[in-house]
Amino acid sequence: MPIKSSDNITDNKDTISIPVLNGSNYGHSSLRMKIHLRSTDLLEVCKNPISEEATPSAVNKWIKAWYNVIEIITKRINEKVFREVVNEETYGNAYLLWSKPTDQYASTLSVNRGRVWMEWKSLIFYGNFQNCIDNGIGICQNEGSK
Repeated sequence: MPIKSSDNITDNKDTISIPVLNGSNYGHSSLRMKIHLRSTDLLEVCKNPISEEATPSAVNKWIKAWYNVIEIITKRINEKVFREVVNEETYGNAYLLWSKPTDQYASTLSVNRGRVWMEWKSLIFYGNFQNCIDNGIGICQNEGSK
């Protein structure tokens, strides 16, 4: 697996399009992070251990990529999320740092999507299309403020 230089990885303009994870935007933030890590050939570092047959040079590249992933992820989470997911176990482990926010926030995302879907299904059209649209928008805005 090719690994790009750290110059391309830690440059702020490369990661600026990744929204800062604040706990309520997990779906959007994690998808953008995944796209960025894949485009910089770093996603595999988060998901798979290095091969036991790797050469010393490959191990060094892997370790460098591992710490680049940690830096990217920790720069794109807010202070609250940082305190919830970064600890003695995760701070030096790209795999755990990648998976812990998923464990922490993905279930909340699913519950929220289900709640919005149920509220949308309960919308009734009373002949006024604009009122129906406004009610639907209100559901989304209320969910976003939770």
